[in-house]
Amino acid sequence: DYGDSCVICDKQNKNKPTELILQYVADGANSAFQPAGKATCREGDYPAAATVIVDGRAVYDLEDGDLFKIFPDGAETDFEIIPIGSAVFSDDIECNIHTSCSVPIVVGDQIGPFLVVGDEECEPPPEPECPPCEVCDTGRPKALTLKYNSAGKNSEYQPEKKASCREGTYPSNAMVTVEGSTFDLVDGSTFTVIPEYGGFSAETDFEFAGASDMDCFIHTSCSVPLVPGDQIGPFEVVGDEDCPGPQEKCIEAVVGVDENGDTTITVNFDYTDLPRDRRWADNCDPNGVGEDECPNFPLDPLPSDWIGFYPCALTRTDCFIHTSCSVPLVPGDQIGPFEVVGDEDCPVPSDECIHAEVGVDENGDTTITVKFDYTDLPRDREWAENCDPNGVGEDECPNFPLDPLPSDWIGFYPCDEQNTVPPFNKEPDFWAFTCYDRSCRADPVESATSSGTIVFSDDTIPGFGGGGSATTKSIAQLEAEGGGCYVVLLNKIDGFSPPPYYNLCEGNELMLPDKSGGR
Repeated sequence: DYGDSCVICDKQNKNKPTELILQYVADGANSAFQPAGKATCREGDYPAAATVIVDGRAVYDLEDGDLFKIFPDGAETDFEIIPIGSAVFSDDIECNIHTSCSVPIVVGDQIGPFLVVGDEECEPPPEPECPPCEVCDTGRPKALTLKYNSAGKNSEYQPEKKASCREGTYPSNAMVTVEGSTFDLVDGSTFTVIPEYGGFSAETDFEFAGASDMDCFIHTSCSVPLVPGDQIGPFEVVGDEDCPGPQEKCIEAVVGVDENGDTTITVNFDYTDLPRDRRWADNCDPNGVGEDECPNFPLDPLPSDWIGFYPCALTRTDCFIHTSCSVPLVPGDQIGPFEVVGDEDCPVPSDECIHAEVGVDENGDTTITVKFDYTDLPRDREWAENCDPNGVGEDECPNFPLDPLPSDWIGFYPCDEQNTVPPFNKEPDFWAFTCYDRSCRADPVESATSSGTIVFSDDTIPGFGGGGSATTKSIAQLEAEGGGCYVVLLNKIDGFSPPPYYNLCEGNELMLPDKSGGR
């Protein structure tokens, strides 16, 4: 019985989905419709944050509660779950769900850590209406401010499975330990919880000193809402770092005009009973002691207390950007003063100083035409990983002149060598001198040019216009092996990049042999 759930497919409705919207849930559950023989993703604990690889192709960085879309194309969809962060899992987790419709796929069913949300026809339900300020509106909170109430209530948003802090009577004066910090709480106390290890896990535990039967947890991964004003057991959610919650004003100013037409500011203030546990300036700790306590002096009003007026605009330049991938990081996007350029997989674009193209000559032999220009190569460009652009001596990158020389050479490396550490840590499969500014080609020209052609035949090694060259593979060998991907590099003999060459710059990738008809 599916109830009111949207059935994506089953034996009667074999409308196999081309896409599925799933929600990652760290608290895994067994499917109500897919047995263990069909789906190996089962109940249990899963990482609060993980890299999830789907069918060995698509990669997602997910946190508990994140939605993502997959595109199934087989009877089973395989998942590899790789923990991120401080979560303790001895191995990666591998499991699958069934996506061929021989067993049902039903919206609302949870299959291991994956909750089925919808597909191209069963659209996800609308987000529940929450107050304007929701703690999880920008992802998992970095801090959580709570208010203690001894009369516990059930949450309107977090069911018992997600939050064991429930309605009931709690101590009116309690010592509560959470995330490594202990708080002395009475009714009405507010306190701020900072994650002990940099981020909240799926569940945050509260331990009551001398009353362990009161110990309980709330859900803090955002797979269920954290909403200001909602009370979860004895803890009312006040806000987080982005949503600080309401504050009673102890001072208020109103702009007006007097009888002379002059602007006036009327200020009203009352701070005779200012609570010590309220929010203060950024430069003190509400839970600190001594100099760090906030404040560490009496609050009784004095004649020397004063009223200040400050510009609303922030004068500090400190800021942050989001780097957990719950929101995109896109090259070319500018975030405040910072433009995203790239990462280790999406490198900074650089001017190509060498380029190679595969072709076929009049004899049907495969050719590679190479063009290069490095007469004015800047020293502050991207170099090999084993040098420091700002270094000195042996660490300088490079630590020798960049002027072109006839001994500079062109190397062709398997594309996989780009991913070694350091990259291209081997002899190239084949190479050729540039002969830069020297007539060392078979058909001399009036003046040397920064281009040339490597000609292959089935019987000989490639020759760079008749100049010096060498190879370990002929084109026939490459063809017998099914061809391969190569990347072209411009190198110097000087330097210390392996084997001991220096990679001046990396060019483009090309496939050999050419599939357009040449040998």
